[in-house]
This record gives sequence, C-alpha cells and structure tokens, in this order.
Amino acid sequence: MKLVIATRNPGKVREIRDVFTGLPFELAFPTELFLEQLPEERDLEEGTSFAENAVAKARYFAKRTNLPTLAEDSGLEVDALEGAPGVFSARWSLMHPSPSSSRRPVRAASLRRPAAPAASPTTRSSFPTICR
Repeated sequence: MKLVIATRNPGKVREIRDVFTGLPFELAFPTELFLEQLPEERDLEEGTSFAENAVAKARYFAKRTNLPTLAEDSGLEVDALEGAPGVFSARWSLMHPSPSSSRRPVRAASLRRPAAPAASPTTRSSFPTICR
C-alpha cells in the first residue's frame, strides 16, 4: 500500500523511513513525488495544537496526491516557559534566527527556577492518519 508522508524535512524523512522498516507500506514523500512546494504550504502549521497542524498537512497532501497520507507535527515544550514555544516552535525559530538568541528565553527561564528535570525541554508530537 502506498502511503504519503506529509513532510519535506530530511531529518524526519530518515526517522520515518526507519520506523516503517519492514512494514507493508510503500512510503512516498512530497519531494519524491515531485510535488512543487506551493505558497499555501506555509499556512499548514498555523493551528493552535500539534494535532490541528498534522490534520491540516495530511488533508492537504491527501488532496494533492489522492493517496492515503500520514502527517505529524511536533515542537519543543519547556516547562520553565509554561509549555512555550510548543506548537509555535517553528515560528519561534523564525522570530529568533540566531542559535544564541533563540535559546536566550529558555536559558533565562531555566535560571530563574531551581535546577530540576521540569526545566528541561520536552518534544511533543501528533500522528493522525487521514485517508483519501
């Protein structure tokens, strides 16, 4: 069964290929399907939850390919920042383009709290499946 995976991220492509090794799916990614990256793709991650973003991506690529599609969305949640940047992780990095400036709020919040595992960042994600 051919299954589209709605990501253009090379790192995620490698990880997802590894996860699906040995399973009865023929994985296809937008770049392998020669799907041009259209301007509306930028709007796919504007939801307020990881699940909402994943559903938007899955529906978008299912419609473009007419194939069953799996999508995910993930982000960094920092307890010291009350879960931020969370679903806004990608936008956060665009607003803080240098590595040192993007970590500055995380570091400052961590320094205000006693050293504890709760101050460590956590990655959260969502994997809904949308069939055509």
